[in-house]
Amino acid sequence: MTEVSVMMTLFGEGRDGDTVRTVVDSWLDQDISCEVVIATDGDTRLGPEFAGRDDDRVRVVASSTETPSRGVLGNVAAEAAQGDWLYISDMDVVPLSRSYLRDAKAAAEAVGGFLAQPRMLRLVGMPPAGPPWRWALPDSSNTGCFVRRGELGELVNLPGETVFVWSDFDGQLWVDPPAQLAASRADEFSRRPALHWGAVLVDRQRFASVGGYCEQYVGWGCEDEDLLHKLTATAPAVKAWAQRGNLLCLHFEHGPARDTPEYETNRVRLEERRNSGAEAMIADDLRRTNASELR
Repeated sequence: MTEVSVMMTLFGEGRDGDTVRTVVDSWLDQDISCEVVIATDGDTRLGPEFAGRDDDRVRVVASSTETPSRGVLGNVAAEAAQGDWLYISDMDVVPLSRSYLRDAKAAAEAVGGFLAQPRMLRLVGMPPAGPPWRWALPDSSNTGCFVRRGELGELVNLPGETVFVWSDFDGQLWVDPPAQLAASRADEFSRRPALHWGAVLVDRQRFASVGGYCEQYVGWGCEDEDLLHKLTATAPAVKAWAQRGNLLCLHFEHGPARDTPEYETNRVRLEERRNSGAEAMIADDLRRTNASELR
């Protein structure tokens, strides 16, 4: 029996095969039964190193839609998933313990709801050797965010960052990068979340009951906030970064995310949907995507 399906989506630009392999292997190395489902637009390259993988716990499914988006691909992944629980993640994020999914599932079950947005370190440069769960964490991992590989292969904090709770974003945990990082990289920008924004662990029936992802957003942006709004309105939530400090993941930094041209339209659509109320949002998505039929 598969307890958790780790769902990831990929469209547009390809991903480095070595990074994808590290990410996938990290999830397969969890101490509970899990699988990895990657939904793509059918054209995105995963990388030659990944192409040779032979493991029936890993499946790549393609969408036939002409306008792929993270929301559409998220529903494609959910339809293919076989686990009782769904963990939504990204192609560049790894868990930093082998018990990550087991601990997250226990936390969600304890409140009869779902878990979202764990603390996240941000790795600048090359990673340490070996699987991520073996990496030595910095002493200040409970408060720091940006890290690099140290001389002994451990993770060490980059000095000069500022981590804070930003009231403008519903009291979320955010960080301003170290000044030297911004000065050394033309693509660097300040103020980004010190948590995994779109990460959610939810049982598949609850995901289906809220209509899954809304498919009205184009490209990237706002689909995560939409899903979280629906889930929060219907079930108890574990805000992992604040309530479960032992759940820690790591993001392979690769420059700032690029907003798609449609992002502003997505933002307006999100506001309109929120104003209509969670019940109306869910009813609309169930009607549009037939999400109640997810296995």
